[in-house]
Amino acid sequence: MLGLSVFNHCCVLVFIVIYYIIFDIVGMCWMILLFLKRNTSLRMKMKREQK
Repeated sequence: MLGLSVFNHCCVLVFIVIYYIIFDIVGMCWMILLFLKRNTSLRMKMKREQK
């Protein structure tokens, strides 16, 4: 019975860690995408101003 509860706790901990890692990666990708989007829009503005 004790082993089962420990196993359940381990599963929950692993699940939380995986969830946090995925959340972190998604957040990083989102930030990079926003950054790239902003950069491209700035570049477009610069190109328009140069013409």
